[in-house]
Amino acid sequence: MKKHIILMLVVLIVGCGSESSGMKTSYVNDCSAEGVPEKTCECIFDYGKGNLSDEQLMASDLTHDYRNTNNIPAPNLSLADMEKLGAVVMESMGKCY
Repeated sequence: MKKHIILMLVVLIVGCGSESSGMKTSYVNDCSAEGVPEKTCECIFDYGKGNLSDEQLMASDLTHDYRNTNNIPAPNLSLADMEKLGAVVMESMGKCY
C-alpha cells in the first residue's frame, strides 16, 4: 500500500509541467551553485528526465533538493532500477560535459 501511495505521488508530481519545472529549477540552482555551468546542469537534468522512469527520476539526485523542500520521500528502487539510474548518470556526464 505504501509503495502505491508513493507511486501515485510520483505520477502526480512528475506529470505536472509546473512541478517538473520546479524539480529542474531546484536541480539547476544546486548544480550551478557548485560551479557547473548552468547549460551543463540543464543538460544533465533533461537527459535524466528523458531516460529514466518517473520512479527512477524521483529516487535520483536530480530531484533530491526538490524532494527535501517538499517533504517527498524517495521511492525504493530495485537493484535493476538502481543500476539503470547509475548508467544514465554516467551517460549524461559523457553527453553534457
